[in-house]
Amino acid sequence: MKHNGMKMAGLVTAMVLIPGIASAAVSGPQNAAPRDFGRDGVLRARQTQPRVAVEGMDWTDALASKMDPAQICRAVRARVAYTPDTGPADEWSAADRTWDRRKGDCEDFAVCVLALCKANGIQASIRIFVRRGTGDAHAVVVGEWNGSAWMSSNGSFEDLASRHDAAGKVARDLGWWAPDVAEAQQASAPATTAPGVFAMPF
Repeated sequence: MKHNGMKMAGLVTAMVLIPGIASAAVSGPQNAAPRDFGRDGVLRARQTQPRVAVEGMDWTDALASKMDPAQICRAVRARVAYTPDTGPADEWSAADRTWDRRKGDCEDFAVCVLALCKANGIQASIRIFVRRGTGDAHAVVVGEWNGSAWMSSNGSFEDLASRHDAAGKVARDLGWWAPDVAEAQQASAPATTAPGVFAMPF
């Protein structure tokens, strides 16, 4: 999708060292499970999912693979390289076409992630956010898994406090001013305009 004149916001990571935890994190055993602070501030082991090998995997095999949302997003991100549309219109490629040609932009990532979610019985949908007055738009997948909300933008996987937090997350990730971000109202799924290609009117 178009990101006219958009400047990506720089990401700054800060590490807060807490007495007693910092030394354990630095000097702990190398085979210890990775740990994260939860939203409640409690340090706990991070659950890690095995990676799905996508090299040489065709679309039929991908659909048959049993994956959770994080594994799906990692598989799509490992397989597909971000490549913006070059024409004047935004093209929506079918998931198998994006997988096979190994490239696409935000909506192609979203269609691919959504198709794999559906194949795995995971509740998810594509949501499109626009920046008012600019023509900029961004497609993401938002879903729920084991009672928790999550979002995928260009193949990333991120937890959300709730599905309603997606707009704010998109604004922060893209450096858009949050009050200018709105969800596009889509009456129906994109209509096919060519084999494997979709066009979305805005």
